[in-house]
Amino acid sequence: MIAELDGQAFKDALGEFQMSCCPVEPIVSAADLFCESLAALLEAKEVERLMIVGNMEEYGDRVRNLCAKAERGKEVTLFAMQPQTGRGFYSEILGYSLMSALGISHEELK
Repeated sequence: MIAELDGQAFKDALGEFQMSCCPVEPIVSAADLFCESLAALLEAKEVERLMIVGNMEEYGDRVRNLCAKAERGKEVTLFAMQPQTGRGFYSEILGYSLMSALGISHEELK
């Protein structure tokens, strides 16, 4: 699945999107790799918008802090299972999007 997503890109009315996946080697933790990569993307002048799906339960504090320090003018959206509070980003609840994509209605959850 990772190989199928890595490097895939598309362009639509909202803009240009690229998906990047990378394996975590034993020399660094997944949290450190994710946060260092995010910091580099937030500093990149070419990056205008970021949509982030990370393990917010494990390293969400670090992600929110990086977003708060990001250069103004970048549009950052954090997707998570719970609402995220902080500054420098928008928050979207991932569960609703996943349910919709899978065709699950809110009535089915009752």
